[in-house]
Amino acid sequence: MKTSVSFNIGSILVLGYGSPIISLEQILKDFFPHLTIASANRRAAKQSLPFPVFKAEASQKAPYLVNLFDFARYLEEESHKSKLDWQNMHS
Repeated sequence: MKTSVSFNIGSILVLGYGSPIISLEQILKDFFPHLTIASANRRAAKQSLPFPVFKAEASQKAPYLVNLFDFARYLEEESHKSKLDWQNMHS
């Protein structure tokens, strides 16, 4: 039986972070160190990050959160694009 790559990446992320939901700030530290939290929050407010974010409550001061299974799908898509580029360059 073939397992979904998304399930594997998502599960590994959840195991690594110990929760299926983590702060956008943690994602930035681990995957986007070139982005500041201020610029990421501006993009999050417009939903212009390459993955969905949300707040647990409707407060302006509430941090943005990320569902790791959504983030895993984003990582899979980026990995797939890179794999296709690599294959095109090496075929």
